[in-house]
Amino acid sequence: MHHIGIVVRNLEQALLFYRDVLGLPFEGIEHHSGANVDIAFLRSGETLIELLEPKGEGSFRDFLEIKGEGLHYIALRVEDIAGTLEILKANNAPLLDQSPRDGGRGSKIAFLDTVSTSDVSIELVQP
Repeated sequence: MHHIGIVVRNLEQALLFYRDVLGLPFEGIEHHSGANVDIAFLRSGETLIELLEPKGEGSFRDFLEIKGEGLHYIALRVEDIAGTLEILKANNAPLLDQSPRDGGRGSKIAFLDTVSTSDVSIELVQP
């Protein structure tokens, strides 16, 4: 597990709980223009927690409007995302992303289609 993504309405308010109440170490905030989202990074052991506040139209805003705040995805670390996607394609795994795209902190990411994951959104990430 590399990280989990949690969609929130207000990043600063969410940080009051995750950082200040739970005491999770805060590693900063960045804006990801490609996804139109601000991301706060916190750490729990070896796993990152990403709090995601939509800043306009896009998939995170859609998620928030349909499902409300909450767990958006789990991210699994891979060493070679392009190679992993090729293996998945060869095994007919349903993919949302056919090729890697840019993620937070300079990573490369791709999402699997939830049709094969028991409706759990899974992101592959190559840090």
